[in-house]
Amino acid sequence: MAFRTGMDDLKLCGELESAEDPNFIRLNEALKALRRSKPLAKPRLIKACAAVALADGHLNGRKGAMAQGIAATLDCPLPPSIYHATESHD
Repeated sequence: MAFRTGMDDLKLCGELESAEDPNFIRLNEALKALRRSKPLAKPRLIKACAAVALADGHLNGRKGAMAQGIAATLDCPLPPSIYHATESHD
């Protein structure tokens, strides 16, 4: 559900290859590719990441840390929705 939320937010098609594959090499390669995105595309990517993190209505430490890491990698701030979700669960 969360993956689909992000894909819908970006208006993309595709399937998640494997939820059980913690392949950090592939993750790092994907982040390198995303860093090369056009500057105006990065906020859309971060917004989609936030939508994925908040898809179930709850933001835990792992999802928040991942969103922060992606935002830092892209040098793009997180949307306010992440901070509001964090405040409501503290």
